Amino acid sequence: MSLIMIVDDYPDACDLLARLLQRLGHRVSCAHSGPEAALQILGSVLPDAVLLDHMMPGMSGIEVLRAMRADRRFVATPVVLFTAMCDDKTRADAARAGATDFWTKPIDAQQFEPALARVLQHVSS
Repeated sequence: MSLIMIVDDYPDACDLLARLLQRLGHRVSCAHSGPEAALQILGSVLPDAVLLDHMMPGMSGIEVLRAMRADRRFVATPVVLFTAMCDDKTRADAARAGATDFWTKPIDAQQFEPALARVLQHVSS
């Protein structure tokens, strides 16, 4: 199955998503100590997809996404930006930065699997 990286500054949120992903058979890498740590981890890990929180201390998820898209290794990596702040400006900023999808917190467990399947279609295409 796919290797999915979760970037969220709340360890409990990372753990919840990791459990959902593992139940679906995916391998998981969590970066819950902030966006800078995520970028460091991405120096040695090439995930099939990234689930990226928007509101984090230091760099925002959109800034992390821009840094990823500037690196040729991650130009085509599916990245989902997720946030509790669901407004049109944030959605537009995420799309301009290259987000594959945009999810609203809390993530509905029943919608999680089909939404993830749509994102992972980008890996195989």
